[in-house]
Amino acid sequence: MVATAPVVSIKDIIDTLGRLPAGTLIPIAELRAMLMQIPQDTTITQEQPAASEPQTWKEKVWIAAPETRLNIQELGEAISRSRSWIMTRLHPRLGSSLTPIPHRKLAGQIQFVVQEIRDWISQEEVIQHVKDHRIPLPSRSRQ
Repeated sequence: MVATAPVVSIKDIIDTLGRLPAGTLIPIAELRAMLMQIPQDTTITQEQPAASEPQTWKEKVWIAAPETRLNIQELGEAISRSRSWIMTRLHPRLGSSLTPIPHRKLAGQIQFVVQEIRDWISQEEVIQHVKDHRIPLPSRSRQ
């Protein structure tokens, strides 16, 4: 009768190592021996958690590659504005205090470069510092 070595998995090794006290030193020969028990044809794959992809341009505009180009509909989704709002800000009237939205035209189509839009948003947004605006309750007069 031939004695066979017990089949050890990576999970078994990780569990064993996890039970050791922090700072435990393991002789490399012992670790190698443990690893050698794993069948050589075993493919080791690390499970990757399913990353949820951003679903809208409102999220994607901040993580997309800087050179990514958007159309009017995608920009509207990204900044929660309508097509007409965007169109009026492409070429504001003379004397207007509005800063034009940076854009380009390619074959007659208006396009927006993500990094230019990020910069424009950073320039245009106004951070509001709201003070404590509690409304005092009317005092009840006790009679």
